[in-house]
This record gives sequence, C-alpha cells and structure tokens, in this order.
Amino acid sequence: YLIDIEPQRANNKTANEVALLESELMIKKTLVKLDFDITYFRIGNFVTSELYHRSPFMIKSYHILDSTIVDNPIFLESENGKSFKLIYTIKGINFSYECGFNKKLNLKHIELEIKKNNKYLDAKRNIDGNLLKGKFKFQINSMEVLSNNFSLKNFYTIVKNKDVDVVSVCYIDEVPEKAQAFVNTLADTYINDV
Repeated sequence: YLIDIEPQRANNKTANEVALLESELMIKKTLVKLDFDITYFRIGNFVTSELYHRSPFMIKSYHILDSTIVDNPIFLESENGKSFKLIYTIKGINFSYECGFNKKLNLKHIELEIKKNNKYLDAKRNIDGNLLKGKFKFQINSMEVLSNNFSLKNFYTIVKNKDVDVVSVCYIDEVPEKAQAFVNTLADTYINDV
C-alpha cells in the first residue's frame, strides 16, 4: 500500500522528514494506535497465512501472568468448531488445555477470553462452524517485536522528486488491509502529532 505525504515542517529538508517517518519513535506511535498487538494465523497443510480481521476467532481480552508468553506462538486446534485445544511451549515445557469458545480461560501464563468472531462468521454465512475447524496460531506481540518487524520488513519511503516536498510511504504485507491501516495511521500520526 502506497500513500504520498507532504512534509509538515516547511523549513526542514525532505531528508529530515524521511528520517522522522522511518524513525522507531514514529513507528511506535503509529503501532500503539492499531490493533496489531495480536496476530492470527491459519495453519494449512502447506502454507500458514496471516488472517488479521479475517480470523474466525478473536481474543476479546487478556491479562499476562507471565511475560514469557509474549512473542510466543499459541496454537489453537479445533475439530468441531465448538471446543478447542490450546497448546504452547515455554522454556521447553509444553502446555495443553482443553477449552471452549466464549469463556474466560485462566491458564498458567495468561488469562484470556477467546470468542467466535461472529461478525466475520456471519459475513461468511458460517452456520455450522466450519471456519473454526482446523489449526490456527496466534501471538501476543511486544512493542519491541512489532516495531522491529515494521522497521525492517517491507516498509520504505521514496522521495520521487527532490524539487517537490512529497514523500511516498510504502508498506507491503500479505494482508493488504493491514498494510493500508499501517500506512494511513502513520500518515495521520505524522500530520497530527508532529
């Protein structure tokens, strides 16, 4: 996703504005405004795909009891779309829990509530829960890992014409909706917070 931004401070050189847009501070200010703290994936036979808002379930709320759970994948496996098994590994020890949707779960490292994403399921007319069957994983991301991913992965700025103060900001992601949300929020943060 690509968007053009006009530098907000006329006396500064475009290179300074590019440095500001690419800075860790600007990226963190942007990420705080987005719902990227949890990433969701469907695990297929050959490909694992990020789901973003297309996940058939969502973490409604969570409370970290042990910080080792952060930045650690948590696997969710459901055979019937009604109940599921949560599996994760901390310091080489496997943890497995039989769970149900729409219930508060009190696990050793985290308290959380996993709800069916009815908005998505209703839009897909998924009456029997087929979209909830299968293997998934999700991860609660630290700001450090998020900002590193956005600083290094598929994010760049382009100055098309040095005589015109316009900077193009581009972010490429396998989920176009997520790329668009990031670039638009970065532009808004730059314009309103600088």
